[in-house]
Amino acid sequence: MRALGAAAAVRRLATMPPAPVAPPLTTVLTPLPKGTGPDFPASDLVTGGPALVFAIRRMCRKEAKEAASHMDEFKAAGATRVVALVKEDLENEVKEFREGFWPGEVLMDSEHKFYKALGGGETHQPLGLLSFLGMMLNPFSSSKTKANIKNTTTPGNMKGEGFIAGGCYVLNKDGTPAFSHLEENLGDHAKPEACLTRTLWQPCKLLRRCKLQLAGTVGVHAASRNGSEKGCSAVMVNWEDLHSMNDAVQLSLTQRVDVMEHGEDGDALPQGDGSSLSEGSEDSISNGPEANPFIESWIQILMQMRVTSPQVQRGIPVYRALQEAPLKWARNELGEIHALTRTTSQFHEFWSHSWRTKAWLKYINILFLNNGLPAFVIGTLFALTAFLLSFTGLLPVWAGHETGYVWCTPAGIFGYYLTLLFWRSRKLAFLDIACINQSDGRMKAEALVSMGAFLKESQSLLVLWDATYVTRLWCVFELGAFLHSKGPEAKAAKCLQVCPVFVGPAFLAGHLGFSVLLLVFLISQVQLFPWGGLLLGGLAFPCLVQLADLVLAHCRSIEVMQHQVRDFTIEQSKSACCSCGHVDANGGPMLCDRRIILRCISAWFGSKEKFESVVRGQVLQVLVHQLANRVFSYWRIVQITAPAGWAVLDIWCDNFKRGSDSVDKVPGIPTPMEVLNMVYSIIFFNFMLLPMGALILLRLAYAARHVGERRCTQILLSLGLVKVGALLAVVCMVLEIITADFLGGRQESPMYAIVILSTMGLLTLFCWRCLPAIKVSVPDVSRQVGQCSDIPVPEC
Repeated sequence: MRALGAAAAVRRLATMPPAPVAPPLTTVLTPLPKGTGPDFPASDLVTGGPALVFAIRRMCRKEAKEAASHMDEFKAAGATRVVALVKEDLENEVKEFREGFWPGEVLMDSEHKFYKALGGGETHQPLGLLSFLGMMLNPFSSSKTKANIKNTTTPGNMKGEGFIAGGCYVLNKDGTPAFSHLEENLGDHAKPEACLTRTLWQPCKLLRRCKLQLAGTVGVHAASRNGSEKGCSAVMVNWEDLHSMNDAVQLSLTQRVDVMEHGEDGDALPQGDGSSLSEGSEDSISNGPEANPFIESWIQILMQMRVTSPQVQRGIPVYRALQEAPLKWARNELGEIHALTRTTSQFHEFWSHSWRTKAWLKYINILFLNNGLPAFVIGTLFALTAFLLSFTGLLPVWAGHETGYVWCTPAGIFGYYLTLLFWRSRKLAFLDIACINQSDGRMKAEALVSMGAFLKESQSLLVLWDATYVTRLWCVFELGAFLHSKGPEAKAAKCLQVCPVFVGPAFLAGHLGFSVLLLVFLISQVQLFPWGGLLLGGLAFPCLVQLADLVLAHCRSIEVMQHQVRDFTIEQSKSACCSCGHVDANGGPMLCDRRIILRCISAWFGSKEKFESVVRGQVLQVLVHQLANRVFSYWRIVQITAPAGWAVLDIWCDNFKRGSDSVDKVPGIPTPMEVLNMVYSIIFFNFMLLPMGALILLRLAYAARHVGERRCTQILLSLGLVKVGALLAVVCMVLEIITADFLGGRQESPMYAIVILSTMGLLTLFCWRCLPAIKVSVPDVSRQVGQCSDIPVPEC
């Protein structure tokens, strides 16, 4: 296995492009259209200062349009020239390119020197013509290039060479690259924010923004805190002190990440001098004693949701987080966990969670959410394969039984859990303990400052919910930042998934218990009526009561959550820095997270009061909708009840082998009606009866959430729900038998199957699609007293 892993690593390294090198400044560039200016060497680009060079792959209009929209920001950040570089001069194409997509200079690199420098010495071609056509024609291809092509809305240019990858350079005044980006896949354009970051982070820019002036003298001329405004603006610092100041800021910011490793201790805000640091106005961070240009710059980057460096934005493949990270976590090998990540421009998911929740609960949730559906599909394929092998006689009967074929259910169980544990999901997720470098203090601090960018570049936000989530300031901040980055409320609601931490363990325990129960029934070879039903009921009853109690607890937790969110205030939320009095483990001062977060919230939402209104309105609507209507979804229930379909395959395979009394029946070969009955049984039980019954019981459980606070009352209520479920199952089966007899019998006429499946299908569709969704049930006190929110809250 190690040899295979090493070989795979070598193949990956062999296909990765070399790192970009500095472009040759002797390269001759030609202004386009030709005749608009003389040719000149590339060194002239940086004569007046830093330059930004976009090496366009094939006059890519999308990349040019996006970069052109930031032209003024590039110039304000210190770029003296911003140019587009192309490989060839196409007839009429440059004119159209400049008129519609790029207002700046267009230069031609006819020798491809810049493109070769981006490729590490040779031009980088991610795909050839044949591989490109194969990728586009393959409906199962998950190539990043194909996704980039599908996601673009800008009409593209199809003329000229299109397979040599482009990229971007930020060149210092001496011609050395401060930043480079290679188009690793076609369409992986450089983010304008990354280019801006590389210019805005120059110390001279920071000093100008903070009204500090560099002096040519050595030493520091300190200004008095009580001095005039003129004296304060004339403060002169040297580079040595600036670096010391920067290190102090990094140390303060990394305290927060250290808390991520060990969890947040303490629930109550401290009293005395320490707690006073977290109080005050929203702009106190810039007026307090710890104010300095580096803090201000970092806060600006956080508020603008920019990343400090492309190398900081890293994601971990989901399969690595599930299969490799847990063992390294147990060994406390945090550096090894970080090595599992890779740089990315976008995350599929951002995993938001409270550190007060047990790690194993969150792990099982992520395992079920990401691998549950593939496990269901492959488990079913395993069961169908076992059915075909049993039917053809390639699998033997079980010992002691003439026709005892019990292979489908074990095969389905084996395929399900094998896939659940080893499915290689290629999605990239942000997990703080993995994606933030725990061994490099500077990288830690930069990752923390870039948290807004991480949320902005995430396609969806997964909230691993528990009762402590809304009490933690950073959790609410992540939620607020994500909502702000996605814009309209309806769009943000679609990108948000809330999953209580008990869901994964509950569903997997239910699936495993149901599988074992059906295995016992099948191996016992007892007829379903009457003794088989009694056996199943007796074994399932205690488990079902426990499950009903868990569902009732979940419904009550939704009520508690509504009260928590309705009463939410930033002052009552808790943060680790305030809990420890803003003093680190070594006795040094810590920067207050609350002040920084308040600055960001005020910039995004206008004021902290409006943000609190958004939480009590829009966020509450989304949370209630997700927790009450999406946790027990139709397809999740189908996944959990999948063993019922596998057991039906075993039962019918056994029936086919036993034969029938019909004289027209060929031994061992099923009749068309028998095949129809088998398909009918699977669809009826797995996709209609069980999901519809589960939804009815879920609605009853939510309606009864207020009934009884004593433990014995809750147990009786759970018993009642199980009895109602059993009664519904009996009624449905009796009605099915009566309808089948009325329509000509199960074995003679297919009409009964058509009528029953149509009726049950409509009922199931009505229950899951037409029943009104559960909405907020806790009244908004502020609306009752006339303090209505200024922000409209849409329906989920």
